[in-house]
Amino acid sequence: MTPPTPGQKLRTGSPPARTILIVLVILIALVPAVQSADTNTTDGTYCQNRFNLVPENKVQISVPTVVDIDIATGNLLVRGQIPLVVRDATGNAGGCREHADWSYSYDGLNKLMQDKKGFVPAYFNAENKNDEKIAAIRGAMANFNLDDYEVIDISLLNANPYGNDMVEFATIRDAFGGVSSTCNATLLDTTFHGRNGNAILSDFYFCNTADGANDPNCARSMVMDNVDPGSCSFSGRIDQIVALMAGKDQKPGKKRLIYYHCSQGSDRTGSITMGYLQKTIPGMSYVHALHYAQYLGKENQGADAMWPVGCGADNSALAYCQYIGADCTKTEGERVLLPGSSAHAHLPGQTDTTVVPTPAPVTVPAPVPAQTPVPAKPYNPTKTGEVNF
Repeated sequence: MTPPTPGQKLRTGSPPARTILIVLVILIALVPAVQSADTNTTDGTYCQNRFNLVPENKVQISVPTVVDIDIATGNLLVRGQIPLVVRDATGNAGGCREHADWSYSYDGLNKLMQDKKGFVPAYFNAENKNDEKIAAIRGAMANFNLDDYEVIDISLLNANPYGNDMVEFATIRDAFGGVSSTCNATLLDTTFHGRNGNAILSDFYFCNTADGANDPNCARSMVMDNVDPGSCSFSGRIDQIVALMAGKDQKPGKKRLIYYHCSQGSDRTGSITMGYLQKTIPGMSYVHALHYAQYLGKENQGADAMWPVGCGADNSALAYCQYIGADCTKTEGERVLLPGSSAHAHLPGQTDTTVVPTPAPVTVPAPVPAQTPVPAKPYNPTKTGEVNF
């Protein structure tokens, strides 16, 4: 039998070539199926289980958690994941909704906050001994209802027209009447659930290196508001949250709930949590803020139950620490203890940093030579039996 020419081989294909071709066709055909398993929508909207802020998902999501309270105003600062309902509200089993059917997870946020009514951040117990704030948080959460608050939603998403963030933010923006503010601008008057509210797009950009003080790009990101109008700096974002916490809402008697989040409530949200703690708690160290941010709301669930702060977000928090001149030691063993404290309550994963007081040196007196007893009789140097004066 005459062997096939090269041209014939290309037309008919040898068995190995046909096999490879068939495998490639199968793999290409599987791509839409794999994508549909995640999206399951005709519009191709990216719809992950973890984006569904419903109580059924609270094991796997960053449950909304109180970070701070302003005692004078009653304003609450809360961190968490993106507050959306993007799937049928049956936890992980529900199918994806079309993007047009996405909604702000008002009921989910309310319910998950109510479930945390006994929670107080550990740093108020361990670091500050702040009984006034502890009592205020417990009082606010005892009968918590989101209806009592004006919601300010701060989305730490990136304004990338080609990414998923803007699709997600569009749903949040729609919940606030289609109006949103930027991170460094005066808040626009909007409505949310029939009352005042604000949606803020606060772009988050990561630092590339841990040494933010010597990285020009990272150092620049700390003050971008002053350099690039319309851009968000790390420091400006923290300052805005501090100002919003201290401010009063337009309606007398109404309190603010300032809810900041990224997508999962772990990485960018954790970084901002670190910066806020270092800005508002005197002496708070970088490494301790990192532990608090990663375990906040999960303190009693073991060392593996944490929200990891990724490298770029961690670098940003460290650069901010350097920017404000806080305690930026990177390891637990090097950490500077807070003023007036020699021990800390530890979160899962922390090593014991209790300071054992150094005992004062004990001075042992030199032994005193034994003295020859002096006879109890009149002084008689000549020993003649007579007393001499």
